[in-house]
Amino acid sequence: MQKIQPGSVEESILKILSEHPEGVDQDVMKRELPGIEIKKLGDGINQLLKQKRVRVGRDARNKLIYQEIKSEVSDILTKLEGEEHVIYQYIANAGSHGIWSKDIKDKSNIAQNQVTKLLRSLETKKLIKAHKSVSQGTSRKVYILASIEPHVDVSGDIWYKNGDLDKEFIDTLHAACAKYLALKGSATVPELTDHIKKSGLSKNELKVSNIQSIIDVMIYDAKVERIPDSAYYRLTNLEVKHNGFTMMPCGTCPVFDECTDEGDISPRTCVYFTRWLGLEPGSEAF
Repeated sequence: MQKIQPGSVEESILKILSEHPEGVDQDVMKRELPGIEIKKLGDGINQLLKQKRVRVGRDARNKLIYQEIKSEVSDILTKLEGEEHVIYQYIANAGSHGIWSKDIKDKSNIAQNQVTKLLRSLETKKLIKAHKSVSQGTSRKVYILASIEPHVDVSGDIWYKNGDLDKEFIDTLHAACAKYLALKGSATVPELTDHIKKSGLSKNELKVSNIQSIIDVMIYDAKVERIPDSAYYRLTNLEVKHNGFTMMPCGTCPVFDECTDEGDISPRTCVYFTRWLGLEPGSEAF
């Protein structure tokens, strides 16, 4: 493939297009590159189209726009022919969000069974890969280029494995956070993240935001609380502390203030006391 010469019109055009991945129309191109004559600009675009470094499309207003094709994608496109070329380009355009096979069919007007064959061929050549999209439902696969990773909206970030919620991994992170907080008494989320990274529990690259999500769930479950006016978190103490007074009926009696030794309400005639002491109904407690 012919290389783009430094300082050339083509290089200037590609620089503008790389800054506007959504695409650029001719008016914007002329405004961004005022020092280049219209004819030279047109020649440069045509040259880039021949080299498969630029694609033509339309924006929401149906206006003609130009978009950059990355050099690594362009290298592959020059080796593909016919319908494979078309399919690959749609997948490349979809980026890290990927594209559903039915959308490829609708956009390309290629029959669904033929689209399926072409996708299988491109997968065999290791040019594309299928990924189960958590945002599209567990049964829907999208296709992305083999050289890129799916967007977190597609992959579900570290919480999903092969398109399914990885409950075992989430439970492992919960347990690791709880264990560290029990050992240290309290910790910040960055400290927890650093500890879990070093422990080797996760094969994925953990971010502070990932562990913050775990802590947020533990707070919702009343297992963790934030120490007031600080960035530290600690385990909540869910065990109810008892003493002798709270264990006896008087501790929760609704008429405690009216209870006297010789009154109508008294410890001697209290049915709750009788029951608590294990006496026969009707017996006096004292």
